[in-house]
Amino acid sequence: MTRRRSTFQDEAVSYAAVGATAADDVLAYPPRGFRSAATQWHIGSGAERFDWCEENLLSWRMIDAAGFRLEHVKRASADGYTTAGESASHASGAGEVVYARDGRSFITPGDVVTITWGRGGRRERHFRVVAVNRELNMASVTLGTLDTEPFVGEFLIGIEYRPDGTVWSKVVQVVAPGSLRTSRFFFPGILAILSRVRTRIARGLNPARVAHARETVTDAHATEVTPRNAEGV
Repeated sequence: MTRRRSTFQDEAVSYAAVGATAADDVLAYPPRGFRSAATQWHIGSGAERFDWCEENLLSWRMIDAAGFRLEHVKRASADGYTTAGESASHASGAGEVVYARDGRSFITPGDVVTITWGRGGRRERHFRVVAVNRELNMASVTLGTLDTEPFVGEFLIGIEYRPDGTVWSKVVQVVAPGSLRTSRFFFPGILAILSRVRTRIARGLNPARVAHARETVTDAHATEVTPRNAEGV
């Protein structure tokens, strides 16, 4: 069992700029006090590859493959959460459970997740699923922080099937330092670590990495992946 942070908030996300990662100009014009960045990765070609990657994105496999552990998922109630920045015609609704072909349930808006890393799961962060978007040639999941240190903000993890037939993954972050003075002091170092985390997650949708992660899964809801030199905050 991992210990819950004292800063954990069960209901509301810990930042005001909800949905900022979906803005087209967020990299050039992040919200005041926030820093934005993005990483993209070529993960294959063809419609079948896109469908395969979409399923693995929406069933949390990218977390496994990035070397982190999905410790716990608290499902959203059907009427308990309203998402932000969501495409009404294509997004999954809160409380609507959809399953991948291997039986693992898909992400739904409003879910609360605990992600851990380090030997023995010594570090953890709590996130709420802010939005799940599924378009014809695009799919994305947006995670917002619930705890407040050492940084707050959100991450958009998505895949895109481009007109030239290639499939790309993308991770966009919009983050700000936590409220403590130490968090502000160490924020440049936090950004450097998050750059590596973005790359790990973007590459985590690579078929070979997901296949390796699947071999270590022992539970349909919580994976037993041993992080391999996992980095993060």
